[in-house]
Amino acid sequence: MYLFSVEDRSCPPLQSRDDIIATCPAYEDQRQILKDASGDLVTSDILGTKEGVEALITFLRATNTFKKHQPPTPPEVPPAQLTLH
Repeated sequence: MYLFSVEDRSCPPLQSRDDIIATCPAYEDQRQILKDASGDLVTSDILGTKEGVEALITFLRATNTFKKHQPPTPPEVPPAQLTLH
């Protein structure tokens, strides 16, 4: 199982994709998008049908879930301070 970091404080900090899709309270309002495709939020229905995949894309866009985060830029080290090993 993969765990994902969730920035919203109303959810535990690490969640599975099923938690995000079905239980995280932060996304309750947007979850109706998924329920229209799969009333019981069955992952195989959502990922296994065209309607479900389209609903998932809409849900992800609406929630900004799983968006790529730019990693922090490491501090620059002046060449004189670099050491070779």
